[in-house]
This record gives sequence, C-alpha cells and structure tokens, in this order.
Amino acid sequence: LGSPRWIAMLPLFIGAFSLYCVPYIVFLARAVLMAPKWASSWPVMMVRYRFAFGALRPDRFWWSLVQAGYNLFLVLIQAVFDDVYLRIYLTSFLLVAYSTMAFRLSPFKFRNVNVVNMVVMYSLLLFLFVT
Repeated sequence: LGSPRWIAMLPLFIGAFSLYCVPYIVFLARAVLMAPKWASSWPVMMVRYRFAFGALRPDRFWWSLVQAGYNLFLVLIQAVFDDVYLRIYLTSFLLVAYSTMAFRLSPFKFRNVNVVNMVVMYSLLLFLFVT
C-alpha cells in the first residue's frame, strides 16, 4: 500500500472496478429491489434472474447483495493490503461476519445447502486460524 508500483496501478484498478464491479452491483441491487413486484407480475423473472435468486429463499433475495459484497471485500482485502498478517486477520473477520449472518438467517432454500455452506465457511476459517 503506497509503493510506487501500487500507486501506478491504482488508476487501472479504479477503471476496472468501475467497469466490471459497479454495473453488476447496480444491476443486482435493482433486481433485488424489484424482485417482489416482478415475481408476482412477470412469469419468467425467476428464469432470467436464476443466477442471483435460484438457490435463495423467496424472503431472502437480498442475500445475493450480501454475497456480492462478501466477494467484493474478499478481493479488495487481497488487492489493497501488503501485509500478510493483516490480510489473514481481515479475511478472518469477514468470514466470521458472513458465516454468522448465514448461520442466523439460513438464506438458502434447502437445509443441506445451508449446512454445506457453513461447513465450508468454518473449514476456511479454521484453515486461516491455523496459518
């Protein structure tokens, strides 16, 4: 963070982030906001937005935004910080926050998917604590 090489790559990062991440998050946020209305009046809504809502319970469509934020912050932590220990601590904190919310809310339709998600998250957390 702050090295000449990092600063030289910053405009490229900002451009790529603006080009690839921001439109997807805006598209997804609009779909989440409109999902209750569209689900009742547009028969093919679930087909078109299956990538975001297919595995989620109907009352947890907003979880797709949480997943997108989790993935975004996971990448940003690795891209922005140089210190390995800081990366491990921040990634562990993010995993604890995400897995706690997932445990409390059970956002997926099927119980088995929720269980597998928790096992994978806690395994990754255990791996990070061991390192």
